[in-house]
Amino acid sequence: MMIVLIVVGVALILFLAAFFLRSNRWKTIQSASGDSANELQEKHAYLNNEGFRVRIRTDDGQSNPGIPSVNAGEGGYRRGLTKLQVHEEDLKKAADALDRFERDRVLRQTPIM
Repeated sequence: MMIVLIVVGVALILFLAAFFLRSNRWKTIQSASGDSANELQEKHAYLNNEGFRVRIRTDDGQSNPGIPSVNAGEGGYRRGLTKLQVHEEDLKKAADALDRFERDRVLRQTPIM
């Protein structure tokens, strides 16, 4: 009976260690609150289309794989902080991709004279 308890205890410890190590592999690359959180959705879609492992999190820790509008309060205003997170292995490349995204957006919005 003691051996069974030891085996179950070790398995539980290994499971918890794997869970916490895995959840810490996501790094916040940008965050926003209010209406500026809509921009994070555009960046999420861009990075996702580029093949990066990316997700959106709200301050309550719930994942919003789709449109983060579920976090809207009365009147359509967002509550709390929205975070754009990238897997740690993709962090540098995703930052470079976001720089390209910003440059392209500026070029599209700049009028030609």
